[in-house]
Amino acid sequence: MDSKTKWIIASAIAAVVLATSGLVAYFHFSVPDPAKMSGEQIAKYVKSEDFNSLSRQQRGEFFHQAMDSRVNTYFSTPPEERTKYLDKIIDEMGSMRRQGPPPGMRDRRPDANGFRERFQNAKPSERRAMQESSDPEQRARQRMFFQAMRTRMQQRGMQMPRFGPGGGGGPR
Repeated sequence: MDSKTKWIIASAIAAVVLATSGLVAYFHFSVPDPAKMSGEQIAKYVKSEDFNSLSRQQRGEFFHQAMDSRVNTYFSTPPEERTKYLDKIIDEMGSMRRQGPPPGMRDRRPDANGFRERFQNAKPSERRAMQESSDPEQRARQRMFFQAMRTRMQQRGMQMPRFGPGGGGGPR
């Protein structure tokens, strides 16, 4: 076998090994799409070791996508069925609350570098950049969704849960 043939075979083997490693890493470290998951599946995933092994940024992106999915589903639902959709979400939230926080979150103190604190302590130019990086139409839809959720919870004799440091439960 000449050196050119050996080089071609070695290159082909290296390419197969790299492609296989890339696929394994992709499927092992990829984050599932919350838009394709039920509330129960999301709750189960959040309590899994796979979720806890994600970076803080990946976990935040997962929750952001999950919220966008709920907001978008709410607005794509016919108006006469939106109350039923809100009730489903409220019931799922109640179920998750009764199960308690995920194992990795039980003893964790609020993060001093959380979004709210970063936003409040940011320079005006940094705040503007944070706000401009999100879609104003989606922010408006989120506010309307959370207002509808608060209203429905009040109708059911409940209060919006308070999330994270200082609470809030979503945009007001």
